[in-house]
Amino acid sequence: MTTQSDQIESNLEQILKTVAAQRGVPFAASLRLILLANLERGRIDFYLNDHAQAQLHEYVWRVADYYARLSPYLHKLQQTKSPDVWEPLLQTLRKWAGAILVHTPGLAGNPDRLSPDYAAAAAEKILTAYFPYDTEFDPWAYVLVRNVCRQLLRRERSQVDPIDDDRIVQLPDLRHADVERARDLRRELLAAIEQLSSDARRQLIVLHYFQGYSLPDIAARLGKTMSAIYKLHFDALAELRKIWAGKEHNDE
Repeated sequence: MTTQSDQIESNLEQILKTVAAQRGVPFAASLRLILLANLERGRIDFYLNDHAQAQLHEYVWRVADYYARLSPYLHKLQQTKSPDVWEPLLQTLRKWAGAILVHTPGLAGNPDRLSPDYAAAAAEKILTAYFPYDTEFDPWAYVLVRNVCRQLLRRERSQVDPIDDDRIVQLPDLRHADVERARDLRRELLAAIEQLSSDARRQLIVLHYFQGYSLPDIAARLGKTMSAIYKLHFDALAELRKIWAGKEHNDE
């Protein structure tokens, strides 16, 4: 039985032949991967249902135009992590995070003090997030920042350690362990931190998560730009999670 999704995928293949003829086979091949991912995520159905008289070929060419225009920017952002695109984006992320926090009822803490760390969390997400190329970058990034702020606020209010991240592996939550186990976990976590591949990564983790320094404070302390600190933070956490995952595997 042919489903609506199957029919859309079949129609996409026909439209992509026209794209290949006009913009080349490599371009169409890259576009195909994006379109199939958008189909799986429900974005194509949402677009067709939300836009009166929208046709599938209009969506395909919309994605094609955005991809042609924005893919170099996304490559600099997510692949080469170029400072020339990250510096202005980080300023924008902090501004958005601050505005969201200002309008958050019952916020415990100064929005100006919290917004750099919330922006840092959003920057981490942007580094690995999937961009659908059916919208402009700024509205997509703003929604991501808003969702990250809401997630972190929920975590803080439920006293969940913000270092936790279920994308890779759960690091131990020292807040909810009994005293003796918390001491053991702390020692194990510090031992894992010692295995990080650079002094800068070790310093950042200890300063931020154990001594309470904000990321801007750490940038000043280490003499690094904020874009460098955000990348260092992302890389340090990713490596630490891999180390911890290996430890858990060896303990089994």
